[in-house]
Amino acid sequence: MRTPLPAESQVDPSPLRPSRPMQPTEPSTPATGIEIEQKYRLENPAEIERLLGQIGARPQPHERHADTYYRHPARDFAQTREALRIRRVIVGDQGQTLVTYKGPLWAGAIKTRPELEWRIDPCDPDGANMAELLGHLGFVQTLTVAKTRRPFAFQHAGRSLHVTLDDAGPLGHFSEIETLARGSDEFAACHEAILAIAAMLGLSEAEPRSYLTMALIAAGAGSTDVSD
Repeated sequence: MRTPLPAESQVDPSPLRPSRPMQPTEPSTPATGIEIEQKYRLENPAEIERLLGQIGARPQPHERHADTYYRHPARDFAQTREALRIRRVIVGDQGQTLVTYKGPLWAGAIKTRPELEWRIDPCDPDGANMAELLGHLGFVQTLTVAKTRRPFAFQHAGRSLHVTLDDAGPLGHFSEIETLARGSDEFAACHEAILAIAAMLGLSEAEPRSYLTMALIAAGAGSTDVSD
């Protein structure tokens, strides 16, 4: 029998409850490793989508995300620049749930950090068991950020990258360009690839704040930069 969590830690996954588990497809984000990404604010998402088609980026199915973030019971993620979330993804009538840990950021203009991510469905299709476990361990839910995402896959200079068009509701429209590095010797090439694609798309207004930070500010919960 599942013991209810305290109210502040409960998660309502019903808005994104799929009718069946998502089958394996081309991932919209890189696998576990060293994540390197840059986010840009968009004024004209349709134009960026047109340019993505021109440069040969391969569109992937639309996704709906509900990202629930957690506070650590013994350290301040805002200070350590870490993040822990449960992500619920819906594509059509299929869904998957993932747990993501993002480690501290390395210095630099482009976000570079270790990332661990794994699926917890089909055994825990809506993440309720994981949410309960985190609650028992003292983690407290911060908030849930909802967005729709149109991912694109792209190859540049022999490197696989992913570009997204994100509609984060009242927070605005954004594009994330990201890739995966296997070690620090690849950082420079990854940064160059991201900046090259941004130039192809005419993107210049980088948004350094995380979705979580922007959502906390919008909710009047402070302005401390929190990683996502």
